[in-house]
Amino acid sequence: RGEAPCRGTQKIAKEYGISLEGIYSRPIRYPQDDEFDWIICMDGENYQALLELGFEQKKIKKMGEFGCGGDDIPDPYYYTQIEGFRRIYKMLEKCIEEMLVKLGGMDDKNLGH
Repeated sequence: RGEAPCRGTQKIAKEYGISLEGIYSRPIRYPQDDEFDWIICMDGENYQALLELGFEQKKIKKMGEFGCGGDDIPDPYYYTQIEGFRRIYKMLEKCIEEMLVKLGGMDDKNLGH
């Protein structure tokens, strides 16, 4: 079992009504995780690490490719203020909504807009 989300993440999740009960990190494994269609990472460093593990480039997507212009998503752990976590939450919210639309079957109506 990995680590629980950090305090800043827990605070933002609570603020937005998201339960993190039972959520823990786990290391990505190759070749076990190669069964997934996509491996989503947050930044260029993660992207490179996934390539080095052996994942095919076509399977690796950066979260920022979905609604954030391809930008890296910074690690909120390095922010000292809760506003940084809020900023990252908003980036992820936008990217995840776009990802769901690209996966098909989701539109603004289904996303609660």
